[in-house]
Amino acid sequence: MSPSRSIVHLAAVLLSSAACGGSLSFGADPSSSTHTEDPRATSAAPSSSPEMTSPAVVEERSLRAVTPRQKAVLLLEGALGEGRIDVARGLISEHYKQHNPRVADGPAGILEMIDYFARHPEARPVVHVVRAITDGDLVVTHSEYVRRGRKIVGVDMFRVDDGKLAEHWDAGMPQPEKTSSGHTLIDGSADNGDTTKTLENKAIVKQFVEEVLIAGKLASADRS
Repeated sequence: MSPSRSIVHLAAVLLSSAACGGSLSFGADPSSSTHTEDPRATSAAPSSSPEMTSPAVVEERSLRAVTPRQKAVLLLEGALGEGRIDVARGLISEHYKQHNPRVADGPAGILEMIDYFARHPEARPVVHVVRAITDGDLVVTHSEYVRRGRKIVGVDMFRVDDGKLAEHWDAGMPQPEKTSSGHTLIDGSADNGDTTKTLENKAIVKQFVEEVLIAGKLASADRS
């Protein structure tokens, strides 16, 4: 996967707000055509109710009818958030690569973590995916995790291969009680807006990341 792909730059914008928090710390701890949509919506059926991506639906329907975006949401909300290892097994590739330093590589790592949460429901996070963005074989989610009363906002990025989640990166940071802007880390519209401007918008984001965030050319911010 080339680092020059637009979705990486788009993810970098989202990740920039979470960089200081590092990877999401939800590992098992025995000692303790780019578009944004409502992540629960579906194009495989007329209904867009939350039940469309529930674990029960996954058991009743072929996973081939579930979009990559829905698979990412299912893994986070259904498998991780509900401790459903049966759901995770159908979503994870046998060649799964894990970049979170707190979780072991391969499918066994994430399955062991979910199994731990299944056996210790008091430790597992409640996950709410606020936004999901897809571009080719990549899915980026922007979510709120609540674990033991602590709120963390995270960005997860998955690569999909042969219909299954094959690779994962993430970053997150605690949700502060107050912010300088008055906004939270997850508020704002989740609507994808005018999709006819997707390519134009991707170019703007790419320029902003490369010139302002990476190169430090603050004057470029006025043009972005």
